[in-house]
Amino acid sequence: MFQLQEVKEKSRKTFYEKYGVASSVFLESFKSNNGKLSTPHKKVSDFLNEHNINHKNEVKNLCRKFNKELGCIYSPILDIQIDQIGLVIEIFGDHYHCNKKDYKPMDSVEFLWSRGKRKFKTAQEVWEFDKIRLKQIKSFGYKVFVFWESQINNYNKFEKIKSKILSEVKSKNEICQNNKNNSD
Repeated sequence: MFQLQEVKEKSRKTFYEKYGVASSVFLESFKSNNGKLSTPHKKVSDFLNEHNINHKNEVKNLCRKFNKELGCIYSPILDIQIDQIGLVIEIFGDHYHCNKKDYKPMDSVEFLWSRGKRKFKTAQEVWEFDKIRLKQIKSFGYKVFVFWESQINNYNKFEKIKSKILSEVKSKNEICQNNKNNSD
């Protein structure tokens, strides 16, 4: 359970040399949630499928680089990636990402991690980490839409979300088509 720092470093180095990643969580075969999408995530993914919008769920190792704020190599897992238009859609759970409608900055939030370990963070700490995470994704040239679980679960708000996504896809596809026509 407790390892010396030098053992941890050796393990990380060996893993990186053998597999090209610092930890098993970055391997394509790793499934932190047994491959199940959250209900709001599935709802957005199903909507994209209904409109034949090619996308990938839970994309790993795409935005991997050294992060100065975190002081380590960091690679956020993208909820939904629509590669051909450079769009990432992040689905923020109201509890896990501490929706500002429900949380104040100093509210303490309990998270249950693997092996039943409990960890507490303030809502402000969660918001700061999310800000770093989104900045990392954007640094790779992606436009990022963040939608909250409560928005997706609200029929009227979800209709607006769907319109926003379709508008972005249509707009980017028109730009791509115009660029193609101009190069011909």
